[in-house]
Amino acid sequence: QKAGRERTSRDAVFPLAYRLPNAAPRDLAEKQLAEWGIGLDQSIVAFVGSWGRSFDRQLVLDTARRLGGRKDIVFAIAGEPMDGSLVPEFEAAPNIRLLGWIDAFQISILLGRSQIGLLPYVPGAPQGLPNKFFEYMAHGCFQLATQTDEAGEKYAQGNTGRKVDGSADAFASAVVDYLDNPQRAQ
Repeated sequence: QKAGRERTSRDAVFPLAYRLPNAAPRDLAEKQLAEWGIGLDQSIVAFVGSWGRSFDRQLVLDTARRLGGRKDIVFAIAGEPMDGSLVPEFEAAPNIRLLGWIDAFQISILLGRSQIGLLPYVPGAPQGLPNKFFEYMAHGCFQLATQTDEAGEKYAQGNTGRKVDGSADAFASAVVDYLDNPQRAQ
């Protein structure tokens, strides 16, 4: 109707999904994590994607700073920032690893070992059920999101994530709450 035309055979419902690549052998995964500076004893809070205008980079940076005293938590950021802003600040934080652009196999290593996947959207971002939602879920990552219109229903039904207000204090508290009580999401 919006296109002002009749329906055709191309008009259909396309279910959203994420196909997992083959799992990396344990020794290869451990080697990759070591190359990224991530210890096997650390809990990983991950973001995978391009840092576009929809994402609140400052929120992630401030959250990581608040948890800087927790040596058991590392923030792994994969993807390229669109404008390079805040890169020096991210690089200076001892608990953040900027991984740059990584391929699907490396993403599977990172997310397969991550406890939390971040969806840090700015207010008014147009995402409803973004690719990240399915990607993180496929890898078993608990999700922390700033907006959850459609995703919020799924989080409530499956206890796979939660909405957190857009403050670094709330995000840091949610990270610690989940890592200290992972059974809540089982």
